[in-house]
This record gives sequence, structure tokens and C-alpha cells, in this order.
Amino acid sequence: MNFQDVYVSVEHRFSLGEEQESQIFYLSIPVSNGIVDYEEYYSLYWSRW
Repeated sequence: MNFQDVYVSVEHRFSLGEEQESQIFYLSIPVSNGIVDYEEYYSLYWSRW
């Protein structure tokens, strides 16, 4: 998987981008639970809007 950010909002802590191989757009948000920091990715399907 090759994620390419298209838009990053530092103020609102999210990014929008495209997974290059499948050409699916995504929303990414940072998550921290006190033990580990990671990013969660959610697929965006424009046909649902």
C-alpha cells in the first residue's frame, strides 16, 4: 500500500489522500492511547455522497 497525502490540516489534525495502487481516497487521523501512537485510515467513496 502506498499512501499519498493530498491535503493536510495540522490545525484540525487530519489528512486526506489517495492510496496509489487502488486509487481509493482516504481520511487519516492520528490516535494516541498513552502506550502507542498510530494513524487510523478510513476509505472515502465519493459515490456515497
